[in-house]
Amino acid sequence: MNLKERIFRLIENSHGLAAGDTIMTFGSESRPCRATYSGPNVRFGQVLVEKISGQAHMVYQAVTDDGELVAGRARVTFFEADDGSIEMHLRWRWVESDEDGGISKWREVT
Repeated sequence: MNLKERIFRLIENSHGLAAGDTIMTFGSESRPCRATYSGPNVRFGQVLVEKISGQAHMVYQAVTDDGELVAGRARVTFFEADDGSIEMHLRWRWVESDEDGGISKWREVT
């Protein structure tokens, strides 16, 4: 999956900090894919995505609006939506927390 210079908007997030109107923007790098994100509750975040043994993996870190540093990891699955845009589904988990993770869904902004 080529993520170079693609932009995604959060459409669903269970148990996470990121809320609607959160935007993730991938840069021009392809190995590993890199992105930044921000939106309600997240002042600034960074993402790395790499494909390992056929499965896409993500690690992320962010600074919340309250100044807290958070980090997590996710397995990523990509889908093509009916309109031809890409959806990115993440099964994520916080790195330093006993809390359950969640699922977030992102749709490409076209």
